Amino acid sequence: MPLTSIGDMSQHFVTMRHNTDLKTRLNRLTNELSTGKVGDLTRHLGGDRTRLASFDRSLALLEGFGRAASEASQTLSMMQTVLDQVNTTRGKVAEQLLPVTATSSFEQVTEAAHAGREGFRSVALAMNARLADRALFAGTATEGAAMGDPDAMLTAIAGAVAASGATDAAGVAAAVEDWFQQPGGFDTLGYIGASGDPARRRVDPQQTVTLDARADDPAIREILTASAIAAMAEAPGVTLPTDTKAALIRDAGERLLTAGQGVVGIQSRLGTAEARIAEVAQSHTSQRTTFTLMRNDMVSADPYDTATALQAVQIQLETHYTLTSRLSRLSLTEYLR
Repeated sequence: MPLTSIGDMSQHFVTMRHNTDLKTRLNRLTNELSTGKVGDLTRHLGGDRTRLASFDRSLALLEGFGRAASEASQTLSMMQTVLDQVNTTRGKVAEQLLPVTATSSFEQVTEAAHAGREGFRSVALAMNARLADRALFAGTATEGAAMGDPDAMLTAIAGAVAASGATDAAGVAAAVEDWFQQPGGFDTLGYIGASGDPARRRVDPQQTVTLDARADDPAIREILTASAIAAMAEAPGVTLPTDTKAALIRDAGERLLTAGQGVVGIQSRLGTAEARIAEVAQSHTSQRTTFTLMRNDMVSADPYDTATALQAVQIQLETHYTLTSRLSRLSLTEYLR
């Protein structure tokens, strides 16, 4: 029977290979025990990573839609804040206009007209609010502004009033309303955002939310119209007697008093969208938790089995070192003894 012998150098390489293999297994098991995750996923899953890839894709989609929902929620929240400011301005200006009567002094009338002008400017500028450098009330045209320059608008309105030849409060108010309603007025110098379909945000594969609050909303027009009517009492180029100015300001105050209902209507629509986003976000959280748990079950290493295997490898490695040490001391002299 032929004998097959292994030379010293071959034996050395075999020993090194065993040593490396044991160390590799030891490191892998140590890492699995410390992280709680399987080191070789392909081997652990039997070569089929389809389900794992499906979970990863679902989690990535949920993360993306989660960010979209969060951004939409922040946008709606900021829009609500701006509308609160607009409504507060409306109320304060109305309080300054309503006390004016035919017997009010010139200073009171002038001050009220100035309040109407400043209220107009404040509301117009508020409509240009931005979040993350995107316009909130310009519809889908988020890169530009929603409203034009308020002073330029007031100048144009004053020109329209002067051109109409109105000399009484009703005529002036009608001229202001015409500027806001007819082409070439508010739709040219006032609202400069998009006028098509409202902006929509997809927050789920099956759901979108509509952000339909724009600066050209009838409720915002109503506030701007009322404020502009008051401002016309002291507008350059518009000459009116004091009693007509007082009547104009009183009319503007009454309009502002009732205009708040329209703003509340906008906020109600936005609130409905916020509620939908909250529901979607809760659903996302639930799905993400479920998918994460299922994925963890697939990639997690059993701590008991891993600890047992680690202990076995440690014993093997210790035995390997012991044998290697004994073999290294073998020699012909030792054998002959």
